[in-house]
Amino acid sequence: MITAALYARVSSRNQAEAGTITSQIAALDAYAEAHDMHIAPEHRFVDDGVSGRFLARRGLDGLRDAAMTKAFEVVLCLSPDRLAREMGAQHVVLYELQRYGVAIHFLNQPTFSDSREARFWQQMQGLLAEWERNLIQDRMRRGRRFRLQQGLSVPVQAPYGYHYQKAQGQQRSQWLVIEQEAQVVRKIFSWYAEEGRPLNAIARSLNEEQIPSPAGKQWGRSTLHHLLQQPAYKGVAYYGRTRADYSVVGQPRKQGRGRLLTPRSQMRPADEWIRISVPSLVSEALWQAAQERRTMQARFSRRNSQRQYLFRGLLVCHVCGYTLQGRTSSNGRVTYHCMRGGKNRPPDVSEHHCIVEESTLQSLLWQDLSALLRQPERVQRAWEALFPVTAPEQRTQRERRRKQLQQRRQRLLTAYEAEIYSLEELQKALNPVMAELQEIERQETDAALPTETPSLEQFQHGIQLALETSDFETRQEVIRLLIERILVTDDAFIPEYVVPLSSSCRLDPMFRKT
Repeated sequence: MITAALYARVSSRNQAEAGTITSQIAALDAYAEAHDMHIAPEHRFVDDGVSGRFLARRGLDGLRDAAMTKAFEVVLCLSPDRLAREMGAQHVVLYELQRYGVAIHFLNQPTFSDSREARFWQQMQGLLAEWERNLIQDRMRRGRRFRLQQGLSVPVQAPYGYHYQKAQGQQRSQWLVIEQEAQVVRKIFSWYAEEGRPLNAIARSLNEEQIPSPAGKQWGRSTLHHLLQQPAYKGVAYYGRTRADYSVVGQPRKQGRGRLLTPRSQMRPADEWIRISVPSLVSEALWQAAQERRTMQARFSRRNSQRQYLFRGLLVCHVCGYTLQGRTSSNGRVTYHCMRGGKNRPPDVSEHHCIVEESTLQSLLWQDLSALLRQPERVQRAWEALFPVTAPEQRTQRERRRKQLQQRRQRLLTAYEAEIYSLEELQKALNPVMAELQEIERQETDAALPTETPSLEQFQHGIQLALETSDFETRQEVIRLLIERILVTDDAFIPEYVVPLSSSCRLDPMFRKT
């Protein structure tokens, strides 16, 4: 009697649940019995719900290890694509089995007396299996994108605060809000954007309350940073924002040794993203406030600086475009230097020297801000010009989506009246429709609310208070709120205000910078 082993595999979990792996094993057992072969229990190697693209599979590894010890004479497999989907992977396994003197029989492949014909047929089947896999992947990708674009499904990966519910019958897939986690998300946004707590303090509070993180572990800065930039919490999820960049494979690593073995994620253009409406957990205003604070912290982070610099992160060299760095001399004199003007300059930038004294710039800037108080109409006109108006296309999109949802709601009610749906089925299908309609109504209500114009008197009082105070934090906060950056040229400082007060603003220092 011939000693044999069998190998069976299915790719997806759905195939595993459908029992197709059982039919493979039954066919292999029948073939072994008909050809007087004995398969020991420890020589039945199965990969249930595992992709055949790569060789790293538990069942296949066990088969290869046992073949190395020549524990059996023959391996039974349904077809070459069950062994591996990639032609190169097939050749690796077949070469190993041949080297160890182990034959392989494919049930769905004819047997040739000439081994060259058999190898040719195996190669053809390998190519067909590889082509079929790529075709299946492309069809699934296009079908998934189409359903997402039509609003018929949502991405499978739901962020913290949501639970993915797959499609059932007429009910499309959706994200259901996990209220306990949603309360944690609202608490984090409120602490961060409204109370101004740092991320370390938020993480410490959550850990003290013994609230598990999304990974079920302790909360940390990186987890909170990722959560705060999640757009789904304001009611909008995106699909297809990134793509795999295979051009970096084989390139040296930027950090550490060796070369990159896998592709890296690369952002797609924004117009290629697929926008999906999902239930919101926080208001758009609160989410936007959190993003503004994140941007400010990223720009003005102290990092490991041990000294305070009033214009840190604001001064920009007009030659190379890099931010000037602050320095403090032994006598307490504060200056800002361009570190990219000498030997560290980019190859396309000429050698230059850019040095600014803080006391001189502060005096000139304070004089310019004082002049603004004497011309409040300039600030008023500039501020009013910045107020955004709700885009007509946004209102059109909301109205179109509302009509679609109302039509879907009417069809569901008609189906219920015709006794096609039961009351329970109607509620399951109607809940996401009503939730999205309520979200559209909330957005229209927010857009219709009158925007309060900031009080000019409050603005004047705030600047006057900052000019008179000696508190460093207050002066720095006012400067950062009013000024986007200050361009440093050879003979002038050019501040770019957040509110465009004029087309050009030039502050001429009383000395020429060296």
